[in-house]
Amino acid sequence: MTNAAKKFIVWDWNGTLQDDFTVSLAATNMNLQNLGKPEIEAGTYRECFDVPIDRLYRNLGLSEEEITHCLTSMQDNYFETYDKMVAHVDFRPGAREILDFTSAQSITHVILSNHLVEAIAKDLHRLQKRDAFHDILAWPNRETQFAHPKGDLLAVFMKRHDFRSENGMIVGDTPEEVKIARAFGLVSVALSDGYNSLPVLEKAKPDYIISSLQDLKPILQERGFLS
Repeated sequence: MTNAAKKFIVWDWNGTLQDDFTVSLAATNMNLQNLGKPEIEAGTYRECFDVPIDRLYRNLGLSEEEITHCLTSMQDNYFETYDKMVAHVDFRPGAREILDFTSAQSITHVILSNHLVEAIAKDLHRLQKRDAFHDILAWPNRETQFAHPKGDLLAVFMKRHDFRSENGMIVGDTPEEVKIARAFGLVSVALSDGYNSLPVLEKAKPDYIISSLQDLKPILQERGFLS
C-alpha cells in the first residue's frame, strides 16, 4: 500500500500519550513559588493552559515583567524539575493497548509535539515503544521551540511522504490539535483530563471528545480506519 492510501494517526505527546500533566503542574508551581505567587490547582492549570507557554502565565495573571522572568532566568529550573520527574512517568492508561491495536491494523503513527525530538525519543525508548512511530515531528532544541506553528512540521511531513488528509486523524488534549486538524482536513479527536479542561475542549469543537484512549476504537471503526 502506498502512503497515499494509508491510514495514519497524528498523536500529540504531552498529556495525550505521555501521562505528564502532574509533572508539568508541579514544575509550573515551582516557578510561581519562586515569584512569590500562590500555587495553582489542576483545574486552574487546565483552564489557563495555552501555547506558546507565555500565554499560560498571562492567563494566570502574571505581569509582562514576571512572564519574561519566567521564560528566561527561571525556565531552566522548570525543565530541570520536569526532566527529573518525567523520567518516572508512564504512558496514559490505554495508550499501549490502542497503539498495539492500531499498529496491527497497519495504521501509521506519527507524533506531533511542541516538545523536543530528543526528549520524546528518549522516553519512547525507555517505554519500549519507539518502533511504533513512523516519525517524531517536534523541535530540535529550546532555541527553536515555538519558532513557528507545529502544524508547519506536519505540512512538510505529509507532502514529503504523500500522506493524504482524508486518511488521517489527529488525537490531542488541547485546542491546538483541533485547529490543526481543521486546517488540514483531518478527523479531530480531543482527549480530556490532559492539559486543558473539558469546557475548553468543547469550545474548540472537535469532531469527537473522548475521556479514555480506549474510546478511540469505535471512532476508528466509524471513520473507516479498521480493516
